[in-house]
Amino acid sequence: MTFKHEAVRPSTTWILVADRARAKLFAGEWPELSDFHEIEDFAHPEGGAHQRDVESDRPGLFRTSNGGGSAASDLTDFVHRTATEFARELVDRLQHGKDTNAYGRLVIIAPAMLLGLLRDELPAPLTKLLVADLDKDLTHQNNESIQAHVRDLLALPSGQT
Repeated sequence: MTFKHEAVRPSTTWILVADRARAKLFAGEWPELSDFHEIEDFAHPEGGAHQRDVESDRPGLFRTSNGGGSAASDLTDFVHRTATEFARELVDRLQHGKDTNAYGRLVIIAPAMLLGLLRDELPAPLTKLLVADLDKDLTHQNNESIQAHVRDLLALPSGQT
């Protein structure tokens, strides 16, 4: 006779609240989010900076066949590059938490662009822990407000996030 052993998830849920320039990582006990508290704060100054403040040189210019010109890079490239760097840093931290069995469920709240980048960067084992995500910037909210948003999010029937 064989018994299938399923791993027991830790009851701790991690909640990542982020934008391009900062992030906060919270923990709470599943499913009520009791003992909700901040466990880490991240800063990514480049995410909130203007390209001209970070890069000293102007982008190179190219001449087109019709005599016009275009820049080698633009603001969108800078924004996506800095956001991608921050997303990778955050995913590394989430991976470390999973590797040390610090949490069993994950919630991510971030504006659309960063949320998409975080989803793209999440490896499959972390994706399996993701129970909810929300396209919203809550980085300026207090802890109680964030906890209320997450409780509301988790109370939604699945598929309505």
